[in-house]
Amino acid sequence: VRESAVRALGAIGDARAVNPLIAALNHPDANVRWLAAFVLGTIGDVRAVEPLIAALNHPDVDVRISAAFALGHIGDARAVEPLIALLNVLIGILPDAAAEALGEIGDARAVEPLIAVLNRPDTVDRLEAAKALGAIGDARAGEPLIAALNDPDPNIRGSAADALGKIGDGRAIPELERLAKEDKVEFVRDAANKALEEIPTAVDPQGKKATTFGAVKRTALGQNYPNPFNPETWIPYELSEAAKVSIQIYDSMGRLVRRFDMGLQPAGSYTEKPKAVYWDGRNTSGEPVASG
Repeated sequence: VRESAVRALGAIGDARAVNPLIAALNHPDANVRWLAAFVLGTIGDVRAVEPLIAALNHPDVDVRISAAFALGHIGDARAVEPLIALLNVLIGILPDAAAEALGEIGDARAVEPLIAVLNRPDTVDRLEAAKALGAIGDARAGEPLIAALNDPDPNIRGSAADALGKIGDGRAIPELERLAKEDKVEFVRDAANKALEEIPTAVDPQGKKATTFGAVKRTALGQNYPNPFNPETWIPYELSEAAKVSIQIYDSMGRLVRRFDMGLQPAGSYTEKPKAVYWDGRNTSGEPVASG
């Protein structure tokens, strides 16, 4: 298989090309090797997962990088642990490729290793870690990303703001407001403002219910009440316009506990008990979970 043939197989995108491309991962031509890994990711066939995982240890660094990106595109959870290991191989952009791939896969096992990368001196490492944490959306990344809003590099500050918006961590609001007003870099201010629009409005800290005056001006998810709770709680929300409403509850490990699909709801305030989402503290199997 030559380089031109590999490109042709990728353009076709046929699953019949997978086995020849897997064989090409060990072709004597370096360009053919990394291109084969890239094309396997483009095709997205799970048969390529194990060979690509093996390619993460290939002596050719370009093959390892291309394999990492390909595994991210395929999105198979089998690649998570090998990609986590690659975060600590400080050769070229290998850790950055691994971080991006982990963000694409979205597995919660990557959260703590990616948080550790936020403390590295390398700017690109920190940048890709922040992006990946935002893509995964796990609440454990909230405080480290808030700290990253003070990073000396504006790219890191902007990416951290973007990630916090995706996670929806209300604890970030004061720092994001400061960033939106005071940061000297325009794209950082823009990222902070966008994040503030995405983060749900918090309820009163005394914590019983959210209160709305006049028309609802933005869609927001409020703090559940009572909080802590045992065993039942209500989850308030507001809609600035009609929308389909789906609320997911996750545990501290990022695993889905319960999902509520409320269907299409008209604009308005759903903060009082008759309208807020009611949760009886049970998971999707009807089993009680820990209160708190």
